[in-house]
Amino acid sequence: MRVTFYKGELFMMADSDADRKVLQKIYDHTDVAGCGFLLNPYRIDHVSLNIKGKDVNYESFVGSRIKDGDEIIASLTKEKANLWHLGTGVAGEAGELIDAIKKYVIYGKAMDRENVIEELGDLEFYMQGIRSAIGVTRAEVLEANVAKLEKRYAAKYTDQAAIERADKQ
Repeated sequence: MRVTFYKGELFMMADSDADRKVLQKIYDHTDVAGCGFLLNPYRIDHVSLNIKGKDVNYESFVGSRIKDGDEIIASLTKEKANLWHLGTGVAGEAGELIDAIKKYVIYGKAMDRENVIEELGDLEFYMQGIRSAIGVTRAEVLEANVAKLEKRYAAKYTDQAAIERADKQ
């Protein structure tokens, strides 16, 4: 069993079934704000937070602020579902690309050029799908990007210009 105290909160994590039983007994007989019980390393069963003097059950907090799945499904059209699929594809392929780059930069492995090309191609595939779905051309996107970056970085990149983001003012 692991116990940690973080920012005024006590957290206990069970590493075995025996630990889980002990924590469950404690949980069943405890009414202490600011005490978290992790009965499964992958599932938070109870976490009570004290934020700005207010007790918050995080699971309830999140549950009250997410859009209902039935509402999302009811609003979907074939076109929206396709666009969602394409956007998810971009996110997934971007993750695969950064993983290939991480292996080169962080782990010191040889650059897997073939994999990077493959992932860039997959990104192009999904981005073309999005462009087609919303009726824009690659040229329009690139022109808009150049205009934005010319405004943000007058002559060249600087950290200060990146922070100021002149194109957003």
